[in-house]
Amino acid sequence: MSDVLQKDDEIPQSYFLSDQLKEKRKNAVKGVPPFPSIWHENIGGNISALPYSCALRAGGSYNYLVVNGIRRLTDREMLRLQGFPDTFKINIPYSQARKVAGNSVSVPVIEAIAGEMMNALKSKKEAVKKQYN
Repeated sequence: MSDVLQKDDEIPQSYFLSDQLKEKRKNAVKGVPPFPSIWHENIGGNISALPYSCALRAGGSYNYLVVNGIRRLTDREMLRLQGFPDTFKINIPYSQARKVAGNSVSVPVIEAIAGEMMNALKSKKEAVKKQYN
């Protein structure tokens, strides 16, 4: 997670929650949250603090995902969570970057799934080959 998140002192103040929201989330989170973590507030007001993002989605994540309970994710952090490389140029407004990240599919996850599918197909092909030899 530390390779995804930027340092708080490098983040513009506009990303940080008000003291009132920080206190509300701090009081609502259950247990001692891991650090670093992404805090997710669901529609019912329950807060989960996890070492990963559990609900990055287009348009819906803006006020519900916060880093360590104190600030919103930056566009770069959202894209990193989805597997975009840091070389990916962000030339769109923050609101559009949120949609891009929320609508994308996590590249590392798809790579892992595709790799397992290829292994399964290879194993099946080898089994069929042995059966007919």
